[in-house]
Amino acid sequence: GVLVDYYDTVDIVESAPHLVTAAGAVLGEDRLRRCGRRGRLGAVHELPLQQLDPHALCGAGGGSKALEGVTGGGCYDLAAVTWVLMFLTDADVLLLLLRLKCLLAPGAKLFVKENALEAEFAVNCENSSTNRSRAHYRALFGAAGYTVEAEDDMAHVPSQDNLHAMVAFLLSVEC
Repeated sequence: GVLVDYYDTVDIVESAPHLVTAAGAVLGEDRLRRCGRRGRLGAVHELPLQQLDPHALCGAGGGSKALEGVTGGGCYDLAAVTWVLMFLTDADVLLLLLRLKCLLAPGAKLFVKENALEAEFAVNCENSSTNRSRAHYRALFGAAGYTVEAEDDMAHVPSQDNLHAMVAFLLSVEC
């Protein structure tokens, strides 16, 4: 919800139907207007990121847009990807990062929030996730043509037992 204060339109890509419904309730225009929020909820794409088609998303529009969930001739000023990369192999992370580059307008940013380990990586067979180290993430970002502009260890966010530390990256695209 914070993005609506900085962007005219926030589009969402989300595969879980209950989260799509929740986004509409939280980011609906009436609620945002009552709360004095600047932006509006744009398109909501109920699909997994693997099916994301950058060319279909940037067909029309203009103005300042943010894509929550995802530089070339793209239409988005910001894409935000949170707790997604951990469920992808390194090869799939690279493919997603390259796809997202097609969505980003010149000068746009990519925000990534994931869990991070001190060690190289760990695989969780219960939820099929891979937790990588910060260095591993940085290497993946670099391989996809991004530069890390900022990094936050998110120590201010309360942690629960058995959860790995969170890290947030703000990336720019190398042209």
